[in-house]
Amino acid sequence: MEDLYEEYATSVADWTINDWVEVESLALLQTKEREARLAVKRGDLEALQEIDLSPSKIRDNSRRSLLHVAAMHGKIEIAEYLIKSAQNVHGFVNLRDNLHLTAMDYA
Repeated sequence: MEDLYEEYATSVADWTINDWVEVESLALLQTKEREARLAVKRGDLEALQEIDLSPSKIRDNSRRSLLHVAAMHGKIEIAEYLIKSAQNVHGFVNLRDNLHLTAMDYA
């Protein structure tokens, strides 16, 4: 009976630790994505390059990519960087947000 209890206690502890790590990881990812969006809005290319995320994968709640944000705020240098760093340029440039608009529609 004691072995069964120890096994249960260990599995619960592991689940709690893993769940907590997952929550922390998600919070860190959201923070980095927010920093990336703010860097794009400010036109801060250096700050954007320092963020350790793939810029083409970041989308906000409206499904806008960083390229959408750059176009909306007139940040041409940032837009050029994002396009050059995209792995699939055609797919990245043609991403649509919740309103079915591309970054070019905002430019």
